[in-house]
Amino acid sequence: SCQPCHTTADAAARANTTRAEIENSLFGLRARMERWAAANVGDQGNWDYTGYVTTAGGTPPAQNLIPIEIKRARHNYYFILNDSSFGIHNLQYTRYLLEYANQGLDTLGVGRAATVTPDSKTIKAILKADKARIKKADLNE
Repeated sequence: SCQPCHTTADAAARANTTRAEIENSLFGLRARMERWAAANVGDQGNWDYTGYVTTAGGTPPAQNLIPIEIKRARHNYYFILNDSSFGIHNLQYTRYLLEYANQGLDTLGVGRAATVTPDSKTIKAILKADKARIKKADLNE
């Protein structure tokens, strides 16, 4: 579908660049939600949906303790993650969803600077694990 505007090689290069950008942005958003959860509800995993926290073996906080900005950010996180195109299908919209989520976290005072940024292989593994946890949680529901 990228042709006739792009060669196969050009399309692949653009896709790889876009995917890396979105994976890094998703990881950054996830890290911010973890920092908020660690500081406000006692466990870095407690930003997540109740079913996902339970599936991972944790005890989720009451959802009324989770601000709407976190709920919106996690929705956008999983929306993009579940699409699996990492922005290829609609890069402008994907970037908008990420920026909207990050602006919400800005209002909560969660800094954008990452404390540690892992390599791309580790980021891919974390995102893949989140997708696997979604499937496991959905099977348990």
